[in-house]
Amino acid sequence: MKQVYLFWLMIGLGVAFSCDTETGKKADTPHVAFYTLKNQNTLGTGCELDVATAQEKEVIIANDEILSYHAAEHYFVLTAAAVNRLKNIKNQTPFYLKVDNAVVYAGFLMPGYLSLACLDIIVIDPLAYNNIIRVRYDYANTSQPTTDSRNNATLLAALQNQGKLEK
Repeated sequence: MKQVYLFWLMIGLGVAFSCDTETGKKADTPHVAFYTLKNQNTLGTGCELDVATAQEKEVIIANDEILSYHAAEHYFVLTAAAVNRLKNIKNQTPFYLKVDNAVVYAGFLMPGYLSLACLDIIVIDPLAYNNIIRVRYDYANTSQPTTDSRNNATLLAALQNQGKLEK
């Protein structure tokens, strides 16, 4: 009887410590998600979003909706549900991408036929083709950005850990 009790106790502890109680995902698995922002505070005179004062509005792309990320070409392959949600978001909506509650980069949702005319600002075109969204810098930037966060080491490690990173 004591062995049966210990067996079930070990199973219970294993389950309790292997999952995050809120999301049901493994606690050690990095979580990647995109969020729209309630406010649009910018730093200085430019378009750079002030992520320190930003407030999340809603998740627009959840971790399980990211099927893969292609680092060389800077694009995500998403589920159809995520793509359909993006199509209903208005132009110039600010967003940020977080890995485990840490902001990796921020930018704006903007169709490719429009521009913010801002330097070093990440833009995602919500009008996906074949469930692909491209992460780019606004066209006004003809040179390399000061800091290119699209292939941030934390983001790439999280996606690699989940088997979603394509080189």
